[in-house]
Amino acid sequence: MAVPLFINIDDIIRINTETGHTFLEKVLVRTSFWGRLTGYLLKSRIKNCDGILLINTSRVHTFGMSLSLDLYFLDSGLRLIAVDRCIKPNRIPPSPADCKHILEVPHNASITVPDVKAGDRFGLSARVAR
Repeated sequence: MAVPLFINIDDIIRINTETGHTFLEKVLVRTSFWGRLTGYLLKSRIKNCDGILLINTSRVHTFGMSLSLDLYFLDSGLRLIAVDRCIKPNRIPPSPADCKHILEVPHNASITVPDVKAGDRFGLSARVAR
């Protein structure tokens, strides 16, 4: 399953697990080179968003960021390959070889993220109101 065609730059979508539970309610989609490059650069958060889905990218950096990130590495079918939690600023974390998309979520030890494991597939819901 490829990324649905309805996804446009700066869309806000919902990400669900294959069991139908909402994983993240409001995720900003970045499809352009510039959007993927900047992500959370110089931002501590993005208003009304739980994370950023970087489409068609296999590497990220945390240079210039003021927050730690949890990274969810996805294959072309939106299946979770690996999770790397609490990546501190000014790093280039390794990515799995078959990574096609990356979901960046600000790390927050006080928030419980739904339990997901490698092999779980995510689903995307159409635009969500900001």
